[in-house]
Amino acid sequence: MSKFGTFLKELREKRGLSLREFCRLANLDPGNWSKVERGLFPPPKSRKVIDDIASVLLLARGSEERETLFDLAAVGHIPSDFLADRGAEDRMTVFFRAANSSRKMSAEEIWSLIAPLRGRAETKKKK
Repeated sequence: MSKFGTFLKELREKRGLSLREFCRLANLDPGNWSKVERGLFPPPKSRKVIDDIASVLLLARGSEERETLFDLAAVGHIPSDFLADRGAEDRMTVFFRAANSSRKMSAEEIWSLIAPLRGRAETKKKK
């Protein structure tokens, strides 16, 4: 199961919404959405769809849960060969959070995010 699917299912259940009720409110197909929650289909690409989902789940703008929902949805659209790398999903979530932060990052913080990605790219070139 993808982290996006797991996270969304937890939020949906926390709000007491069945899969069918959630899909009705968010105007989603229950059969396809079940596959998203199980990690068989990727998260939606549309920011509007994710925004609608956040609204159905009553996630306040700027809340940690809403930001995480958007971050995890973005991770779901990273090429699959990158995500096959152990820990890549966690690093990308941190990367997206840092990139969206209004706080200015130090050069050291930026390099700490880039270094694992560069190492992977250099390893891939040698193959």
